[in-house]
Amino acid sequence: LHEVQKFADVHIYTMAAKSYTRKVLNAIDPEVRLIRGRVLCREDNQPDNFSKSLSHLQPADAEPAELDEFKAAYLVVDDRDEVWDNVSRPHVLQVPAFRAFDSDSQQAHIPPRVHDSSAAAWEADGGGGSSSASSSSSSGSGSSASGGFAMPDPTLMDVLRVLRRVHLDWSSGGEESADRALDAQRKGVLDKVHLVFAGGLLETPDHPERCAFWRLAESLGAQCHRKWDATFITHVVAGEKRSGSVERAVKEGVHAVSKEWLLHAAQRWCKQREELYPAPGVLPDPSRLPPVPSLPSVEQRIKAALMAVKLIPVVGQNGEQRDFRLRVATRYFVGPALWPRVNALFDRFQALESNPNETSNEERDRVLKELTRLVGDDALGRIVSATEPPTT
Repeated sequence: LHEVQKFADVHIYTMAAKSYTRKVLNAIDPEVRLIRGRVLCREDNQPDNFSKSLSHLQPADAEPAELDEFKAAYLVVDDRDEVWDNVSRPHVLQVPAFRAFDSDSQQAHIPPRVHDSSAAAWEADGGGGSSSASSSSSSGSGSSASGGFAMPDPTLMDVLRVLRRVHLDWSSGGEESADRALDAQRKGVLDKVHLVFAGGLLETPDHPERCAFWRLAESLGAQCHRKWDATFITHVVAGEKRSGSVERAVKEGVHAVSKEWLLHAAQRWCKQREELYPAPGVLPDPSRLPPVPSLPSVEQRIKAALMAVKLIPVVGQNGEQRDFRLRVATRYFVGPALWPRVNALFDRFQALESNPNETSNEERDRVLKELTRLVGDDALGRIVSATEPPTT
């Protein structure tokens, strides 16, 4: 909110009741310094079966030309776009729903950070609300904890990054309206990506354009193709089943990614690192990850490792994915010279796990002791706990 109000007037438009809305606003902006626009909400006990519309925010005595100028300057941040009328919907920057408590249902895993996220805006009023702003908008956020360390939720950073770019494109004359600039940002997420789908992601292969994943990829600017063509295909997006397309992609050096790669690109409005989203059955390659920073204290290394683990998406509950997350975390405790040794130990441990016998149990213990010696007992214990897949 502090950042957004520097270049936008922030309004609140929510289906929450007035008494609830006032309590939330008193908590987040008690001195009314950040939200200086209008506040639209339901009267207490009023049904919430109405559609939201930007027309409710426009001045009643405005001339037609002024109304066009009004609409051109507005964006909406909301976790639901279907509650807005057809005229307003192109102005909606849809964001993930905010889950404040465990009872709100299990919160989706936070996808990994990429590019240059800056800081923040996200609708979260607990009553299906949103923020509207002349050229932008904003609201609240949450965080999760691991090992006593609060994990950042990058959603606010992602939304503010998009809002800033939209505002710049529109205010500089690059686009004639904020909603056009928003659409251009969306279509730029997967620009120059050519992909095919595999592993049962297309419900109706004869009419793929009707499928949700196909439509989502096209909305992000990707070119979707029915058939493999090695001359231009850049990505294979796979479902749960291992397919011939995935095998071919691995063989020919084409990105083979899980569907979460596409979903998180849409959620975060930027292309994700492919090596963090391997297709099911494809073993990730930790050596392709960027180098980790040099941190002076063990506690700082543990915090950084836990953060890295939490920002890597969990796809299923298979051992390969857990092994990958653990490998990434250990990079914070051993230098580049020892990394090949650590990687070899992980490879050996995984081979022993795949073919257990009495002899392998003894060798596995030796491998674990060597890893513990290289990483450190306390650090290894904490990151092992953090890399366990979530229980449902």
